[in-house]
Amino acid sequence: MSGPELLRTGADLAKSALHRAKRAGGGAPPVWEEDTKVYPPLERDTAFAAAAAIVDRRDGYAMRLARTWQAVSIVAVIAAAALGAGWYQQAQKSGVERFFVPVDRFGDAAEVHVAGQLTPTTTMMIATVEQFVTCAFALSSDENVNAERYQCLKSMIDGPAKQRWGDWYHQAKDTATERLVRIVTIKQTANPAIFNVIWNEQDWKDGVARPWRRMNGDFTLEYREPRNARDIFANKRGLFVVNMLFAAEERPERN
Repeated sequence: MSGPELLRTGADLAKSALHRAKRAGGGAPPVWEEDTKVYPPLERDTAFAAAAAIVDRRDGYAMRLARTWQAVSIVAVIAAAALGAGWYQQAQKSGVERFFVPVDRFGDAAEVHVAGQLTPTTTMMIATVEQFVTCAFALSSDENVNAERYQCLKSMIDGPAKQRWGDWYHQAKDTATERLVRIVTIKQTANPAIFNVIWNEQDWKDGVARPWRRMNGDFTLEYREPRNARDIFANKRGLFVVNMLFAAEERPERN
């Protein structure tokens, strides 16, 4: 046996002895073997066992890295949700308090008015209904007056009430050249948003007055908070008629 062959044989014997010592309890297993899913081979000194160890070490490290990133991602999502909820809550709170100070022509300041949430009063709602009935049903011989009333009507009507008024207008537009409207009563119903109105109407056609008729209607109001100056100028109260039902009352015949 030559010298190189002798050295090679000695190295193989030493390696086999080292593996036997590990199997007997000598030495500590690598850390990457703790998470392995590969069963340890019966013979650890083969080329297959060495290749499996390399693959197992690589896959075990990748699995631990994936679990770490998964945990980091979950924590990041929870933190983002908490921050988002806090931001949304803070965004709902007004950071600016506005107030108004009327000043007369001499520069003297009057009472300070702080901006706040408006709650329409019954008086405001009654005034709105009264103005609406006049703008919606009265007719003048002056076109400028009619134009002003129509602009008033557009600023106060919305929802199904638009369709209801449009149907009535197409039926009644040729029945009179002038129409007088006199409010009789305005009463709040069991529903605080609905008001019952009774009014008298008299049509004029070609200079001839027709008999008065009694009208009865229910009008539903809805408050909408103005969002900008244009909304305030268009409808200063923020009250809209969103639904209405009206008809002429039938009077009993006289004998």
